[in-house]
Amino acid sequence: MNARLAAVAVVLVSIVAACGTGGGEPLDVRALIAGAPSRPASGAGSLDDASDVATGGLGAEGTSTAASPGAAGAAGAHGADAGGITGSGPSAGTVEIGVRYVTGADQLVNLLGAQGFSVPDTKAMAQAMIDDINARGGLAGLQIVPVWHAYDASDPAGTATQEQTACSFFTEDHHVPVVVSPIFSSEVLQTCLAERGVVLVDENYGFFDMALAPDTYFVPGYPDPVRAAGALVDDLVARGFFGDTPRIGITMKDSPDRNRVAQGIEAALARHGLKVADEIRYTSDHPEAIGSGILRFRATGVSHVFVLDIGGLESGVLMQAAEIQGYRPKYALDTRNSLDYLRKNVPVAQLHGAAGLGWFPASDVGRGPGAEPGEPEARCADVMRAAGVELRDSGNDRIAYATCDVFLALAAGANRGGAVDAGAIRAGIESLGAFRPTGTFASRFGPGRHDGTTHARRIAFDDGCACFRYAGDLVAIG
Repeated sequence: MNARLAAVAVVLVSIVAACGTGGGEPLDVRALIAGAPSRPASGAGSLDDASDVATGGLGAEGTSTAASPGAAGAAGAHGADAGGITGSGPSAGTVEIGVRYVTGADQLVNLLGAQGFSVPDTKAMAQAMIDDINARGGLAGLQIVPVWHAYDASDPAGTATQEQTACSFFTEDHHVPVVVSPIFSSEVLQTCLAERGVVLVDENYGFFDMALAPDTYFVPGYPDPVRAAGALVDDLVARGFFGDTPRIGITMKDSPDRNRVAQGIEAALARHGLKVADEIRYTSDHPEAIGSGILRFRATGVSHVFVLDIGGLESGVLMQAAEIQGYRPKYALDTRNSLDYLRKNVPVAQLHGAAGLGWFPASDVGRGPGAEPGEPEARCADVMRAAGVELRDSGNDRIAYATCDVFLALAAGANRGGAVDAGAIRAGIESLGAFRPTGTFASRFGPGRHDGTTHARRIAFDDGCACFRYAGDLVAIG
């Protein structure tokens, strides 16, 4: 699987995160698959209503009451697209915002072999939210005019090149004040927009670093990965996951973003008198490191393994190779591993004893117990259905919720701040405090706090149902 297929998998397994290295380029998963043995796996609503900002809606304090010029949804018909600009730019009473979506996925789906997921129309999902927000007064009284830019999953140019092009399109061709990205982004887009003072509201479930764009980058539904990793270690220790004499390993692509998280895991383990005994580090150029690393882990008795991956593809490659070699450690996982994807696409024996923390039910348990829609999720699904967007599976749910989340966070910030510019949006989002996102449990914003997620639930693989299940109450993750 080449780099662009890794990006398609992001959609298929419900990732809206960057599969980026330090330079923003996705991992060449095809090279990993070629370098490691594998085998087939087993086994019409409004978002307003009476809710307030704290519950994820835009009522009361969150919704502007200014008159809305033009018919609801008209802005969506006159937006600009990277494939051909229409219209002459925003007029009085409107504001252009950048919106990213995915194309080119359908032709590549069969190459992935992923089970249990379908490719949704991410542009239609975004348009549904734009129409809904415009019908309720827009952003600080301004109707949204979307400036569309596609991430082409079939483009061999790769992530870094496409994101650089997107940044130029948004900032030089259109001068938008904000970009919404319910699909994924890497540090290339994050830093490029930040250098130009453009806000990016992103549902990124990659290994992002908030310090790269501390004033303009916002992630409502996912926690800083180092903070999440520390919480994962602390909770697993409290649960007795590691036993008395563990030999702990980490597997990861060798890149700066994951190195940062690995260091966080090591620091958290050290607080409990534990340490990492060995690592598997691989790259697209050296995928054979997976196979040789598994042999070494097995020979030296590595019993517990952290898998630093986003979306499950790399986790799946690793587990397929481990099964071939008869190696079955206990895996420490979280939402970023896309647990529902794993249970559908890897040998069930590999998941025995796997445990961790999950904060996004559609990715953790699919549509199983614990993923019952709350009010924000039900309202999001209503908006999608009213716009004719069918949610066919949990992967579709995941991306729909992410789309609702980023638009609601932007609207809450702009309406609180009273304008659609970087300073007002930042002030508005920082003033929100507790915020009920769409798709996850709880978030909190404040000065210097721009990644929201605050709580997760314990999760473990259940051999009886061959699925992941939540257990216990919410766990604070900072």
